[in-house]
Amino acid sequence: MTQKTKTLNRWWDFLVVLMLVVIITTAISRLIATEWTEGLNITRVIAYSGLIAGLALGYSVFSTRTVVFFTFVYGVFVILWQLGQILGEGILWTERLLSLAGRVGIITTELLKQQAVSDNLLFLTLMAILFWGMSIFAGYSLTRHGNAWRAILPIGIILVIIHSYDALLGNRSWYLLIFLFFSFLLISRMVYLQQRDRWQESQTYIPPYIGVDFVRVTVAIITVLLLFSWVVPGVAETVPAAQDAWQRAKQPWSNVRSTFDNAFASLRSTVGIITDYYGPNLNLGRGNRMSDTHILSVLTPSDPPDGVRFYWRARVYDTYNDGWRSTFSDQDVITPDQMDFVYPDVADDSTLTNTFSFTIGSSLATLLTTNQPIWVSRPARYEFEENSEGTVDIGLIRATPPLRAGETYTVRSSLNQVTIKDLREAGADYPEWVLDRYLQIPDSITPRTLELAQVIAAGKDTPYDIATAITQYLRNNIDYSETVPPLPEDQELIDWFLFDVRQGFCNYYATTEIIMLRSLGIPARLGVGYAQGEPIDDIPDAYLVRQRDAHAWPEVYFPGIGWVEFEPTVSQPILVRPLGIILDRESSQPFDEELRNPLGDIDANLPDLGGEEEGAGAVDTTTTLQRYGSALLISALVIAFMILMIPIIRRKRLHKKIPHLPIYLESGINRLGLKPPTMLRWWAQYTRLNPMARAYSEINMSLNRLGRHPKPTDTPSERSRVLMQTLPVAIEPTQRLLSEYQATTYSKQYTPDMENARQASREIRSLSYKEMLNKWWQRMITLIRGKPKTEGGGYRYEDM
Repeated sequence: MTQKTKTLNRWWDFLVVLMLVVIITTAISRLIATEWTEGLNITRVIAYSGLIAGLALGYSVFSTRTVVFFTFVYGVFVILWQLGQILGEGILWTERLLSLAGRVGIITTELLKQQAVSDNLLFLTLMAILFWGMSIFAGYSLTRHGNAWRAILPIGIILVIIHSYDALLGNRSWYLLIFLFFSFLLISRMVYLQQRDRWQESQTYIPPYIGVDFVRVTVAIITVLLLFSWVVPGVAETVPAAQDAWQRAKQPWSNVRSTFDNAFASLRSTVGIITDYYGPNLNLGRGNRMSDTHILSVLTPSDPPDGVRFYWRARVYDTYNDGWRSTFSDQDVITPDQMDFVYPDVADDSTLTNTFSFTIGSSLATLLTTNQPIWVSRPARYEFEENSEGTVDIGLIRATPPLRAGETYTVRSSLNQVTIKDLREAGADYPEWVLDRYLQIPDSITPRTLELAQVIAAGKDTPYDIATAITQYLRNNIDYSETVPPLPEDQELIDWFLFDVRQGFCNYYATTEIIMLRSLGIPARLGVGYAQGEPIDDIPDAYLVRQRDAHAWPEVYFPGIGWVEFEPTVSQPILVRPLGIILDRESSQPFDEELRNPLGDIDANLPDLGGEEEGAGAVDTTTTLQRYGSALLISALVIAFMILMIPIIRRKRLHKKIPHLPIYLESGINRLGLKPPTMLRWWAQYTRLNPMARAYSEINMSLNRLGRHPKPTDTPSERSRVLMQTLPVAIEPTQRLLSEYQATTYSKQYTPDMENARQASREIRSLSYKEMLNKWWQRMITLIRGKPKTEGGGYRYEDM
């Protein structure tokens, strides 16, 4: 191992540098995994270049002023070099620089005018500067000063900020754990190097393997700390006071986040990708490939009104200007016992109050509801406008605190029992607040778009007939595509969608219909969230909602009825509502014939619109997490393996066999003359089990957590039955795990489904910890108050 160079007072150690590379790689990969915009991969080259420069400058004899000068010069060169690469290949560098300068000018103008920035160059530039400065500072601080904290603290802050904006997927928390693990190792290594130098200077005897044993003990301590940090949030969830304190602490950061919405409006839109929070701004975007990620499941009423299709709404947008913006100006925090939302123009005889039960599959903050939620079972912050008659117009309901995967919440909503006859008779006597808020259209809408709306509406007598005609025109003439070609820079997007590209996804369909309706004096707005989803087998009136169900749709206002959804996106089934009349030969044409051709021969009067072939220019956006996550994990494992292999190589023992990590930790502590902790000894024993036995052991551990200690003579079936009686909510995963364990144990021909067994084991672990913490909290309440808490606390399990 290289020693400290005392003549220059510089610190250099190969393992330390290797750990710093992993830490910086973790931060880079976390940013790229967000897929907020194209081109984020340039931060990888920039950060690695900055780290190399920082290490070199830190080891040099240059003064601090000279180091700052070189940092600036090198940074300008590297950042411009990488930003130029995003423009494509085969372009002269003079043209690249001019193009970048022109885009910067437009971005500056938009910022000065407080407009939404449509170019992602601003975000890429800020990320490039941030990661260049972060990496060069880390390398310089470590080599010049030997200060591990100064090197890793900025990286940690950046990582936490990125994660706070992109915290939906639970598996992305592993980036934070990897960062913490190697950060502690780096700090420990630097402490050891500094102590070693002092020992050498004082001629203190240094045992030959003290460095390896020092690392092993550090790994054990880090493991305990990380496990503790994993459990602590569960305790906070059961303590209302802790929740309130956390929400108050987060509020200043939430306010800061909201100020960046315009500057970063170019980032991926929230419809069409997995996301939890729908921000105030929504661009139409280029779209993303859909996935089967489980978002939530919903148990709906058994007898909903005829013709109702469910839309799980997250937010509505009211203002359009080449992108959507929510301008609801009022906010309030409300608890379930305070909720009783009253909506305008909703007739009592046309609505039913129904209850919906939502079970979360991926962590959520924005509560998904139906069109007109009256009550939700969670404390929430909602954005709204209060109307003159005392009713509210709600734009967003957000849970405080956010919900984690596996949690359930309830919504009571009013569902309209309207028919086509009701909608046609609603008329156009709109309230003043509706006209003021929902007829806005930008000046950029082209004349031929407005003319097309007039042509489609010609001969239609009611707002409903006009909305139906526009809906059917879009379904008949526009092809669906999950992604669209690169957006034009010199053409209005709705015009481009209608007359040129003639393909797109729900953002474009819904926006086009809303703007057409508004141009005709019909109030409409954009709803975003998820479509109904697919029915769940064996569970009546239940739907499974996946990421591919992310959706946007138009909502049209009808006096005396309220907001009603329409479905222009051709990938979704057409909405069919009851007629509300008995047809005879002299009545108007049947509804099904109207659906087939509501416009008559209108297409014959329109010009040839042309357009590209379906799917032209679409981009396959394979997730960056799949591309880089495996490489990051392999790198971390390789480095950990190298550290643990040092004693094997030196002592030339066990060279044909690689023991598991806990066994190494246990032996390292024993050699130091210390007694390994009980948890570590249990962990080493657990490591020796085969994979299926490890998964099944969770049943035993859960029983111990819940105070139902199994007897040595109990069979697997008896232990599982006791667990299911003690923890009814874990019946399903327990049955799955027991079935896999018995089939693997007693059938030599059976191929075990380890992923199914591990998933069931994780579910049992999570549920048992929640129940254990709940019992602990109830005991604390009993000790404090002298009586058990019977209402308002704890978990309640319901069979669905």
